[in-house]
Amino acid sequence: MSSCQVIDRSITFDGMVLTDIPLADLSVHRHGPVVTVRLARPDVLNAFRARTRAEFASVLRALRADEQARVVVLTGEGRAFSAGQDLRELGGLLREEDASDDRLREGIEELQELTRALLSLPQVTVAALNGVAVGLGAELALACDLRIAAHSATIGFPEARRAMFQTNGVMWLLPRIVGLARAGHLVLTGRLIEAAEAERIGLVHRACPDAELAPAVEALAADLAANAPGSLRLAKRLLRDTWGLDLTEVMARETDGMLACLRSRDLREGTLAFLEGRTPHYEGR
Repeated sequence: MSSCQVIDRSITFDGMVLTDIPLADLSVHRHGPVVTVRLARPDVLNAFRARTRAEFASVLRALRADEQARVVVLTGEGRAFSAGQDLRELGGLLREEDASDDRLREGIEELQELTRALLSLPQVTVAALNGVAVGLGAELALACDLRIAAHSATIGFPEARRAMFQTNGVMWLLPRIVGLARAGHLVLTGRLIEAAEAERIGLVHRACPDAELAPAVEALAADLAANAPGSLRLAKRLLRDTWGLDLTEVMARETDGMLACLRSRDLREGTLAFLEGRTPHYEGR
């Protein structure tokens, strides 16, 4: 893997603009085709405030246009992935006399847009749950394609315990990931579960000892980045869309996807690499 290039509280990335605002609540690191976005407010368990939301949205916009990135890893700094929304900021907003429904709705829609942007990224996304992931933290993890959790991680949707409600597509994503019965249990009880149980019910794809999380994520990201980018984009998009399609529609999309691959330079490279007994070097073309 190539040397790490770090963009910490910066606005440039490999000589090009990464974000349209400076970063204070996030840090971004590139290892070749793998980009790691780290939530960086460890003193408040990486809770999201308005600033964090704006920075995250800016990074997602930049990544969407980044043709060199093939894998995006989302994780947290310190002992938490994210404790969700910063309730101190929310409490202050609710106490304001001008906290109209329109203003509150605008803030909620900003949250919803994070999931839309995360789901629409062309790269494969991996949530590396290094600690507590609740509320918005758990919701954003659901929007990632893959999830790996450290054994110390706890995950849950405690909104009902705080007289709140789920956002960020939880009511659509969670039942599709763990099934309706388990989703209902998690949402209605609001209880947190440990990484081992999350793995058992399919909420995360793997749970591992804390010390093994970083190398496990690095190995997974390297495996993903070695695959043909075009194939990954097609597969990711169809996997997301398949719930709203019937079998005929899915098979038609498969045909279109296969035709696109057959026309690609990467298919030729993959075939030659196999015949020559070497590792393919895909360009995404």
